[in-house]
Amino acid sequence: MFDEDILITTSILDNGINLIDDKLTNIVILHLDAIKYVQSIGRKRTKSGDRVTIWLTNFDFGYLNTRRGRVKTLLAEFYEVKKAPEKYCILSYDTGRSAMPYAYVTHTNILVNDLVEKKSKFELAFLDKVISEIKDDPDACIKAQLAFLNADDYYEHLGNNKAEWALYKKLDEYTQYGYTPKSKEILDKIKEFLCKYLGKRNNEHSDRGFSLLQANNRLKEHNIPFEFIEQNGYIAVIKVEISSEEGESE
Repeated sequence: MFDEDILITTSILDNGINLIDDKLTNIVILHLDAIKYVQSIGRKRTKSGDRVTIWLTNFDFGYLNTRRGRVKTLLAEFYEVKKAPEKYCILSYDTGRSAMPYAYVTHTNILVNDLVEKKSKFELAFLDKVISEIKDDPDACIKAQLAFLNADDYYEHLGNNKAEWALYKKLDEYTQYGYTPKSKEILDKIKEFLCKYLGKRNNEHSDRGFSLLQANNRLKEHNIPFEFIEQNGYIAVIKVEISSEEGESE
């Protein structure tokens, strides 16, 4: 538990620290490491019914290419160490640098850390894949990160249309607002709101009244998991759960 509104950490929080706090509902991830993804998200210990929003960074070509260069440099250094690990460890000792992550010393000899090679090759293959795809698909990096989380389908569920994604974020924000008194003015604003993000339809150009049923039908058509509900003359926006197995709202 902590009293502040925002917790900013280095990678030291990746392992071993669990946060149990109902107010912790957002996790922002600013790296491209598959292992760290799982570790970072796992720091939040959830109870039944808890929801956590994971925010991912859509890294551009420049960042990805720079990162790729660093990984290639690290891999090249590893192969140099592999040729002469004793020389590397002595050099590390003389310069005050740690011999890790390339090699480590035991009681009898010096061993090369082969995990460095495996991890670097994995990251290099990942970066090559994203860089090759990002030229034609600006959201390739986001899709690749969702694949880390076994959430590939979630991108399609929300739709790759940026207007739909903007609508999703707005509706998610509005779920916190509570109830609004129902009136024709409010219904007109809901129609205008949906038209802004989803475009207009013929029946929405007419002067006929706009209903919540029409609004909810439009959201279902676009697989946007929210619903307008009416209760005692008031309107609210709620988020609906989508069953991954059946594809139906619960």
